[in-house]
Amino acid sequence: YPPLLPWSDDGPGREPGLPEFAETTLLNDEKYLRWTKTFVAVQKDGNGRMIHPPVPGGNLDAGQLTGLAALARDHGLGLRITPEQGVLIRGAQSEFLEDIYRRISLSGLDPLSIGGSLVFCPGSSTCPNAFTNCGALCEAVCSRLQSDGRFFEHPGKMRIKISGCMNGCSQHAIADIGLEGIALRKANGWIPAYRVWLGGSADQEKVRFGRRIGIIPSRRVPEFLTDIMAYYQRQRTDLESFGEVLGRVGQTPFSALVEKYTKTFDAREGELGWDWGQHQPYRRMDRGSSSFCG
Repeated sequence: YPPLLPWSDDGPGREPGLPEFAETTLLNDEKYLRWTKTFVAVQKDGNGRMIHPPVPGGNLDAGQLTGLAALARDHGLGLRITPEQGVLIRGAQSEFLEDIYRRISLSGLDPLSIGGSLVFCPGSSTCPNAFTNCGALCEAVCSRLQSDGRFFEHPGKMRIKISGCMNGCSQHAIADIGLEGIALRKANGWIPAYRVWLGGSADQEKVRFGRRIGIIPSRRVPEFLTDIMAYYQRQRTDLESFGEVLGRVGQTPFSALVEKYTKTFDAREGELGWDWGQHQPYRRMDRGSSSFCG
């Protein structure tokens, strides 16, 4: 995108050569229709739509920021940062949704990215309190899910929050799936692991804390979440949320998945003694050098 131009009485300035989009409609495009159902909602005041473009970990580079700013400028939209490492676009008119979808893609963001469902603290990469490297884990999770044939179709209907320790900077206790970083003592040393929380939620009416259903090694988390999402995808009806599926089928199937990965602790202990992003076997004292926690 070109540099932002000052606003004038005639509307937002446009730089010659700004990409023009094809006139073809997206009304029959499956991904676009999925995006409108998952990430677009009518504002409570009835004046337009609000959009939640997925922003993995809340990380935006200069090009993505410029692209979103240009989008807001050209359509007269409002932009704000949300508490869950995301961006909220306000005031979108329904007749311009197709252009907004294209512009989000052009900015370098994936409108349907699974990373938009992940909220995480930096973990041991910077925080001295954390036991695990949450950022490196999330990169591994996104890579696994996006390359897997069972790709999660509706990421906006499920929230996964990952904290590097019990302090819970990512608020893992009130997520659909919460992961709390811990150091697990085994015969040959320490293993980086996560305590799994299930079924938490928070909205304007009530807060519900999740239940702790087990512990799995850090190296098995991408496989575990892939299985969880595949199960959810098989069980859901239409755009049913994860919480709705959980309420219908109960905790037992999810506890069984945790148990599947818990049983492998001893059999693969050598492989499990490495955390994501580490270049040496895990040691409990390998923590960040900063007090910054998120």
